[in-house]
Amino acid sequence: MIGFHFSCHTVEAYNGTHLHLPKLERRQMGAYMCIASNDVPPAVSKRVSLSVHFAPSVRPTSQLLGAPLGSDVQLECTVEASPMPVSYWLKGGRVMPNSFASASNGNYEQPGLSRPEMLLDGPKYGITEDRHGFRTNMRLVVRSFSPADVGTYHCVSTNSLGRADGTMRLYVLCLPTTSFRMGSGNDTARNLTETFAVSMIGARKLHNHIK
Repeated sequence: MIGFHFSCHTVEAYNGTHLHLPKLERRQMGAYMCIASNDVPPAVSKRVSLSVHFAPSVRPTSQLLGAPLGSDVQLECTVEASPMPVSYWLKGGRVMPNSFASASNGNYEQPGLSRPEMLLDGPKYGITEDRHGFRTNMRLVVRSFSPADVGTYHCVSTNSLGRADGTMRLYVLCLPTTSFRMGSGNDTARNLTETFAVSMIGARKLHNHIK
């Protein structure tokens, strides 16, 4: 008897000399164990690893993010791709769809659009990646957030089968002051509401400006 065992959350078994997987999906990626046995022990086995190749998909954790000035801001994207992609961060401009070009050439340049800036790991930006199989968590930390850091950020991922990107907009978040003037509870609530409204108006202006 020859059987196949699939290495996943729940182990499945199939008896036969051939294993056919129609309409292959990424969730079927993993290790398969082929085991042959009869009435004469021992059984023999062979481990086979199956890789499924597909173009990248990118999902940012948030599309609009506010932060107070002077803070360290963390932006995150989740990437799924196989084979392993090349991933990077861009700031500003607009990433053109279905383009395999890097930010260093002119394919990003169109009338009215600025060229995105490629971000590198260093004193200003902290860039890390955590890989788990075909899934990668991209993280960008913007240190000492300032007005110059306000704008659009792109997490971009590309492999031999395609390319994808996610966009996040970063704006200044005005926090309520910690000192309150003496007055009724309604006055204090109104002051907090007005401060929050100013912050949201700034976010909407940024959104309309870079839309």
